[in-house]
Amino acid sequence: MRILFAVLASVWFMPVSCTAFMVAGSSAYEAFDARDAARGDAVHSSIAVVTVPAPVPERPFGHVLLGRVPDHKERHPEASFLMPAKEGSITPDLGTVVSYKVVSQGGGEQVIETRYQDGDRSAWGRYRAGKRDITPLESRLSPQDYVILVGPVAFIFALLVFFGARMARPRSAK
Repeated sequence: MRILFAVLASVWFMPVSCTAFMVAGSSAYEAFDARDAARGDAVHSSIAVVTVPAPVPERPFGHVLLGRVPDHKERHPEASFLMPAKEGSITPDLGTVVSYKVVSQGGGEQVIETRYQDGDRSAWGRYRAGKRDITPLESRLSPQDYVILVGPVAFIFALLVFFGARMARPRSAK
């Protein structure tokens, strides 16, 4: 019991436990916040939607965030959301990668999975695409998106355990 209290009340407990709680909490929140339209969830508006032709001629396709699809359709009436290749990847900016994979197709529609990754975060999405329309299906964001939400809770939890151990330690020594 003394060893347990010594570990809990040590100087290293706060940074180690706060970090561990933050990592575990972010991963748990990521799983909790995964969205599925079949369950009635609103898919994250920050997933990438791929489009052709690309706004930049040397790229095989372009991308737009789901929340900006209506504006993109209005500004680019020639754009299609059906992808000619089964999969592809582009690097629109330094450190940013957008990739897609056509999971299934038929009847003038495709089910497409996309992954948007930059230095700080990533977003995964799945949607049904037609020539000019998309229907969001599923989405997940990276654990890094939830650190700000989980950080204060992890700190408070670690602080409570730390001071609880400090207060309990003198009683156990008697």
